[in-house]
Amino acid sequence: MSKRLFFVISVLLLNFLFVVSAFAMSNEEFFKICENGNIKQIKAAIAKGADVNAKDKDGLTTLDYVRANKNSDIIKELMKADAK
Repeated sequence: MSKRLFFVISVLLLNFLFVVSAFAMSNEEFFKICENGNIKQIKAAIAKGADVNAKDKDGLTTLDYVRANKNSDIIKELMKADAK
């Protein structure tokens, strides 16, 4: 009985991990959304768990990208999400 329970729990856990990883957003995707400046997409990405403090290959953060575009609404949104 305990082997069967262990098996069922393992399968459920693996399914959960697969679902979570399938819906995760890559940092590159989030950077593109920030560059495009669509606040609705940015809010949705943050709600889905996008890393607001991710850095690109040059060490720039999403906040750096948005500051370059001078979009104060998006800057505020990222700062609400604790972007640095």
